[in-house]
Amino acid sequence: MDSSSQPTHPARLHVVLARDAHVAVILRRGPSKWVRLIKWSTDTDTFERGQWFNGAIFDNTCDLSPDGEHFVYCARKLNRRNLMSDVGYCWTTVSRPPFLTAVALWNAVPSNGGGGSFQSNNHLSIFSDSIWPLRLPFCRPLKGSLPLNIVVTTNVGSYYDLMLKPRGWHMFGDEGYIKKLQSGVELKQQQLPYDHEFGIEYTLRSRGRDYSLERVEWCDIDHNGRLVFARDGKLYAVTNPKNGIENLEVLADFNVEKPEAIPPPSWALHW
Repeated sequence: MDSSSQPTHPARLHVVLARDAHVAVILRRGPSKWVRLIKWSTDTDTFERGQWFNGAIFDNTCDLSPDGEHFVYCARKLNRRNLMSDVGYCWTTVSRPPFLTAVALWNAVPSNGGGGSFQSNNHLSIFSDSIWPLRLPFCRPLKGSLPLNIVVTTNVGSYYDLMLKPRGWHMFGDEGYIKKLQSGVELKQQQLPYDHEFGIEYTLRSRGRDYSLERVEWCDIDHNGRLVFARDGKLYAVTNPKNGIENLEVLADFNVEKPEAIPPPSWALHW
């Protein structure tokens, strides 16, 4: 990629693919502490820009339900108002993409818990520290009743167990993961030192050749068998990764976006 085309301060992107539907969500970061949720229909490559949040949303404890209808995440916003509230400055939320408005809400502690993972569309594990018990959920309009089984766990487990293994990744070596396709293509991700800019190095192996994906912050194989990855605020796709990284296509550029207030529609206020 030509460095001259890189924005000075590109947006940062993290993507979560639904396991059973052609849906994904994108957490788009920037400027500063702003985060936006975007819904991606991977079958048509259409994008629904959703709500913004001025605070932190944690990548490693968020998940998308297998059908792509619900998003669970841990958020933090430290200010006087939140410190005095019942929920506090950190909470676990279930929302309906591309909106962040809660349909269920629990208090959380980001250093020891918060967030969750979907075992199925009707089974959600909520992460919590045992010394900070979960309060009853604030639900609209369900008033405390949720149409799913909720398990509260203090054993959060690894990112591999929660997110990678259910999506077809397998461990190899030290801090490495691999996804193999029937075509013989392999996608690898290797953990980098903590102080590295991106934290993960991705490599595509096809027909005996390795292709290093530089400056990539997220990468996977989507529901269509394409290689998809995020770099410099843009989402890319390679239709046939068996041929390496030829015919690289830019699916979307999320850099030129500014925070704005977006009220949720009525359907995003209930389960």
